[in-house]
Amino acid sequence: LIFFGTLKFYFLDPHVCWKCSSLADLQCLECYLTETHWLNETFFCFNCFREFHCALKSEQDHAVVTLPSIDVRSPPSPVILQLAAVLCIESSHYVSFVRVGDRPESDWIFFDSMADREGEETGHNGPEVRLFSDFSRWLSPENVDQLHRSTIDSNVSAPFERLITDCYLCFYYWPDGLLYS
Repeated sequence: LIFFGTLKFYFLDPHVCWKCSSLADLQCLECYLTETHWLNETFFCFNCFREFHCALKSEQDHAVVTLPSIDVRSPPSPVILQLAAVLCIESSHYVSFVRVGDRPESDWIFFDSMADREGEETGHNGPEVRLFSDFSRWLSPENVDQLHRSTIDSNVSAPFERLITDCYLCFYYWPDGLLYS
């Protein structure tokens, strides 16, 4: 379950088949890596897995993981991670979005490694860092549907468009883990 800004990850949590909503038996990570699927769309019951993968040309190429059987009567507690930074890459142009602070309402900054060009052909690109106040608003649960549809609104800023189209790595931290350091 991903809410942009917060990642809820359940260790050994029972997953459901994304086709029929019954308890999942398998996960096909290859579908996540090669097809246009969300991570929650990689969990299958045995029947739906066979049905879905029969339509594919090369079933043997898919790396299937059998999920451990879980006692659904006592599910484990979730570990909730907070988004700390996002690295975006387009060709060799790196930009990043970094949370300043460890609270959900903390500000975000935008770092552009090649924002400011100095000189002509023999010149160089200089980095730029600036406050990115729209980050929390655009990645709020209320706006997550727009991200799933992958539509870019005309009101979206250029940095946010980079986030949507060129997201490469997301960095998370565990707030409760700070208590143990």
